[in-house]
Amino acid sequence: PPEGGVGLGPAGLGGGARRGLWRGGKPSAEPGDVLLFRMRAGGPAKHAAILAAGTVPQGRMIHAYSGHAVCETGIGPAWGRRLAGVFRFPETRSPGGA
Repeated sequence: PPEGGVGLGPAGLGGGARRGLWRGGKPSAEPGDVLLFRMRAGGPAKHAAILAAGTVPQGRMIHAYSGHAVCETGIGPAWGRRLAGVFRFPETRSPGGA
């Protein structure tokens, strides 16, 4: 399951996401969140995307395939089943605290 952390250990995409981003969940995913996907069941997360609109799996994501241009595509059930984790960029504040 996406929240189980399988394939999101200290190395690779999952480890990097855990170090720099906040962990979210599929039900709370919102546009701007980073989505990590497994390419094989039970394997490590090897693909990343940004949720552009909607929710998982009905929304749209921005991602790139090796050797292809960056594109915006529907997530759909196939990508939804591969979802390994949802991460959010931390909130930032300007130096003035505003």
